[in-house]
Amino acid sequence: MDSTEENAFRVKEKEPEKESQTESQFSQADPKHIDVSLVNQNQAAKSKDKKITSYEIEASKENPHTMTLPHLVRKVPESDLTPRPWKTFNQILCLSYISVLFFFPIGAFANKYAWKAIRTYRKGLYVLAKKWAKPAVILSYIAVLVGCIVITIIVLAVKKML
Repeated sequence: MDSTEENAFRVKEKEPEKESQTESQFSQADPKHIDVSLVNQNQAAKSKDKKITSYEIEASKENPHTMTLPHLVRKVPESDLTPRPWKTFNQILCLSYISVLFFFPIGAFANKYAWKAIRTYRKGLYVLAKKWAKPAVILSYIAVLVGCIVITIIVLAVKKML
């Protein structure tokens, strides 16, 4: 046999051993506490490799609003992120749709900001969700007010013509 064939044969022999080692590690873990054992294995591997793992909390330097968080973090309630009379982002979205009916140009921007607030909330970016919810509500109020004024002017102009 060639030396390359022998090396390939040895590599093929070693691969099943690696798989059996990982299987034995998982079979030794208590099934009731599998998540704890996985964290412990991850921490043991971290001490050997000195790599950043997914269980560590660290702020991203590129975007200060993002944060890598563990999966057991509580969500912030929507009522804490929305402007005062509104309790959920869906209420703000309904308000933006109503504002589109009153005055389309401003209502469209309100709708755009409402959707941005919903998307950022679902991603877990609570600061940005609060940032986008406020202009959505303000623009919705402005659109309804301007729409009422325009409708009133049109009605008065039509009455004057008749």
